[in-house]
Amino acid sequence: LVELDYPTPKKQQAPELKAQNAELQKKYAIPGFPTVLLVDAKTGEAFGRSVGFGGGTVRQYLDKLAAFKNTPEAKAALAEEDKKNEETRAKAAALRTAANAKIKAALDAKDFDAAAKAIDETSNGNKLKAALDKASASQSIDPANKERALKYVDEAIAVDGGRNAQALNSMRERVANGGLLRATPATKPATEAKPA
Repeated sequence: LVELDYPTPKKQQAPELKAQNAELQKKYAIPGFPTVLLVDAKTGEAFGRSVGFGGGTVRQYLDKLAAFKNTPEAKAALAEEDKKNEETRAKAAALRTAANAKIKAALDAKDFDAAAKAIDETSNGNKLKAALDKASASQSIDPANKERALKYVDEAIAVDGGRNAQALNSMRERVANGGLLRATPATKPATEAKPA
């Protein structure tokens, strides 16, 4: 059994351990966490993968893992799946890049409708993110138009259903008071020079 840790940015790891883990993540095409791989001990080739917590019972999960067989066919099927997933990720990245360019162009042109349309193209159905991005775009294009920004913050609150009520209500309050939707980190005040 080998366990690899991919910590959040706040947790530190030695640089050599981070490099080793990044190499293994790339080699085995790890799409998310947690990932369990079944690997041929002699060749290092993966023949089975389970990503995420999956749901179901422990018995169902163990049965799923037991169904993977260390065969050339299983290894080939997993390699083909990795290839298709990489192609899908590359296409999605290209679409995001194009849509982000549209958003930037719309923001530069101060065209909210075009920005909103481009945001919808990049949201992948995530209505909460789309609403917040539209509120932010509204502020970027016309900071004085609080009503439009608040409309989209309120849409985000409605879509969220209370899961992130505290954070969203805080955002709404900032916008209502003329502040930016997303708070920027506070900078440290400059220290005064003491006379010599």
